[in-house]
Amino acid sequence: MHLSEIEHIASQMWNEIPVHFPFIGLDAFVVMPNHIHGIIVIKRSDGTLVAEALHATPVPRCDASELENNTMSSISPKSGSLSVVVR
Repeated sequence: MHLSEIEHIASQMWNEIPVHFPFIGLDAFVVMPNHIHGIIVIKRSDGTLVAEALHATPVPRCDASELENNTMSSISPKSGSLSVVVR
């Protein structure tokens, strides 16, 4: 397959992910005409794989400023998460 310049850049960036995130392993990857598909494997520091998902975050009841701080903290991407890698 001959990649366009943009597709080549997407492929290059994909292959550089583990350089920026050493806890990430890359599996199958394909560049489509207007998007990409890829499998990212997240490894813990002990080498075991992570298989987790955040489905919902409960909103605690407290005063407005504490609520805002706690809510933002609970919904912000966590270090080592897929959200951080994609971001």
